[in-house]
Amino acid sequence: MDENLVLARHLGRVQQRMTHAVGAMAARIEKLEQEVVRLRAQCVLARTAWAWGLPGWGGGGWPRRPSAPQRAGAKHAVSPWREAEQVVCQTGCVGHAHVWLQDDGSCRRHGTPCERVVKHELTVTANVSAA
Repeated sequence: MDENLVLARHLGRVQQRMTHAVGAMAARIEKLEQEVVRLRAQCVLARTAWAWGLPGWGGGGWPRRPSAPQRAGAKHAVSPWREAEQVVCQTGCVGHAHVWLQDDGSCRRHGTPCERVVKHELTVTANVSAA
């Protein structure tokens, strides 16, 4: 009977230690998950700032983004907004069957004539005729 009592006490102590260890490990995991979320957010902010050429994010191991290309005859650089618009037009319109193109050749987003369609059609025509 004494052996069962001793074993039960040891089992109780082991269970208490394991409960404490699992609780401490769960708290550490929670802190590490929070840190991962913060670091991911910092990474997204740094990459976005770098890609858009925003000041103040050059440090921290990220390379400085080269300055935006200059327009011919212009004194200022192409804005990041204009670069983003070009990407949106290229992927959303030219890349997806011209979803924003109206029948008259103007863009539904801007109401101006679409320059990308002309460039894209010239490229396709040149590739087809070369084949």
